Amino acid sequence: MVIIHHVEQLKFRHGLANYYMHPIIRHCSEFGVQLFFVLSGFLITYLLISEKKATGRINLIAFYLRRILRIWPVYFVVVFAAVFVFPHLEFLNIPGWEVHPEVFLERFQLFVVQFFVPNYNLAAGIAVPHATHTWSVGIEEQFYILWPVLFLVFRKSVRVIFYVLVLYLLVKIYLFNFIDPSLAWSTGVQFCIKLHIDCLVVGSIFSTMIHGNLQRAIQITTDVRVVVFAFFGVVWMLYFDFQLYGLISVVKALAAGVLIFNLAINDRFKALLEFKWLNTLGKWSYGLYMYHIAVIAWLCNLSSPGWLPAWMILPITILLSVIISGLSYNFLEIPFLKLKNRFFQVSTQNQGVSVSSL
Repeated sequence: MVIIHHVEQLKFRHGLANYYMHPIIRHCSEFGVQLFFVLSGFLITYLLISEKKATGRINLIAFYLRRILRIWPVYFVVVFAAVFVFPHLEFLNIPGWEVHPEVFLERFQLFVVQFFVPNYNLAAGIAVPHATHTWSVGIEEQFYILWPVLFLVFRKSVRVIFYVLVLYLLVKIYLFNFIDPSLAWSTGVQFCIKLHIDCLVVGSIFSTMIHGNLQRAIQITTDVRVVVFAFFGVVWMLYFDFQLYGLISVVKALAAGVLIFNLAINDRFKALLEFKWLNTLGKWSYGLYMYHIAVIAWLCNLSSPGWLPAWMILPITILLSVIISGLSYNFLEIPFLKLKNRFFQVSTQNQGVSVSSL
């Protein structure tokens, strides 16, 4: 969904025929990001609670090292290339998006900010071509830093999750409905709105349902009628444009959570994820997300002078991104994943939740 949005966005910037302004294109991208955050909250909370139950504690150092080894290798390559290499390659040019600092020290500062808090650059309107999309990975990193600490400080994880969700929703309602309009697009406001804490926490709630053995809640969530309602609710929300006082993202997150929860534990739907090619794509999905912008930029530059029909950009983007992601996984990521496996691993197979790609 995100790739489709970015294809149409870059076609728009290159002046090619596109559907960028169609509401479904924009909403698909938003929901793709929300789905990503719900899934992240679900899996990471599951791992943290599993570790705490298995060992009586959470090993923060091992947890952080596992996250670094999984995320940073590809992340470093993409951000480094976007700041120092791609701006000098005309065939990857994106009209209207340029890396402005020419002095090395200023560009290095941009690299550091983009590496650790890319969502700040997004909120401040600082474009980093080929790496702007890493804002979502930055939020995930920040979540990984703070979330296990909260689990250590507070004994009852469910209460922590509830308090964080309510607090963030109250802040979001205020920012959407009561803040001075002149401040609505300020860096601080945009930074808070785009944190997507509600989606991460909703994913965590569904995870605690499994560990808490909340049979009644599980029974309701896995009811076929609820799943069908969630699915068609998502389809409906992708078409219509409304904000619901700033709460529409949490509504979408709940629908996404229902679908993810059923794919994880409901025998009726688990079989959908048992295809080998889907498991492979799941392992490659991180690279697929990280590399696809550069691929689209190259294809759009081929299409602008008429060398490539615009309609072919999407299928070729998907094909090339999958190939690059597969190569990246096998030659760049696997060596670091082997190091990652030296640290404490939480077994989740007995409860039907696969986290092998984490």
